[in-house]
Amino acid sequence: MKSKVKKRLINSLKIALTIALLYFVFTKINISSIRETIKQSQSIYLIPAILLFITSQVLSSFRLKLFFHADKFMISSKSNLQLYLIGMFYNFFIPGGIGGDAYKVFLLKKTFGWKTKKLLKDVLLDRLTGFIAIAVFIISMCTAIIPIDIVPALKYIALGVILVEGLLFVNWLLKKIFKTATTLYCKSLLYSIIIQSCQIISVLFILRSLTVEHCQIITYLLIFLVSSVLSILSFSGIGIREFLFLHASLALNLEPSIAVSTGLLFSFITAIVSISGLYYHFRKPQLELTTAL
Repeated sequence: MKSKVKKRLINSLKIALTIALLYFVFTKINISSIRETIKQSQSIYLIPAILLFITSQVLSSFRLKLFFHADKFMISSKSNLQLYLIGMFYNFFIPGGIGGDAYKVFLLKKTFGWKTKKLLKDVLLDRLTGFIAIAVFIISMCTAIIPIDIVPALKYIALGVILVEGLLFVNWLLKKIFKTATTLYCKSLLYSIIIQSCQIISVLFILRSLTVEHCQIITYLLIFLVSSVLSILSFSGIGIREFLFLHASLALNLEPSIAVSTGLLFSFITAIVSISGLYYHFRKPQLELTTAL
């Protein structure tokens, strides 16, 4: 009972934070200026942005399947993707209800009788490898734009050493805590790098549609990556993303309407893709197993 109350409290706080941040953003910037910015955008570039985001989510479902299969939860690729889309729908459109990850665990436990603890571990590891990839991109971009008084070649060599040492340490840590095999870690990390690359390029197309200057692109991408990490604090990352884009625009002399529009367009694309899970929610697909690894 206490866990249910705690969960509801956390969800309520997330929704409250989302509403508060959106209220703050739209009291600091004229909504008509955002509307005009989006209206004048080159919408043709949003098509590849959407396709790349869809690709990132399909790959994300494959990454999660890696962890399931490692624990002998042999769900088929088709069923796993359907379940992943339902989870996206729950995460985005049902605030305060059962979360997408919790729903996946519940349905797999109900259908196949698999152990909840192991399923939760797999979902957590899937999320962790995603955050590791984001951290790699953030560190790399910061190294690229922060002026350091050493030979450029040495700067990037130092970056490579730091990243390799960091990733090896994480591998050791996951082995120690979750008994994660190195091969599984490497495969999931490779998936995560590709997934995050797809999302970064998706944002690049959004920035292209808004005709953002080339010299400002890395700054926008960094804001996006940081907002991806902090998205767990609000409902589906909405509010946090727009708030960070607005404050960064004021601090870094960027155009506020373009910055906020970037966050809103990415949220809009996420909503478009997430709503596809509604179809499988009502259809109640029969989850299938596979013998293929």
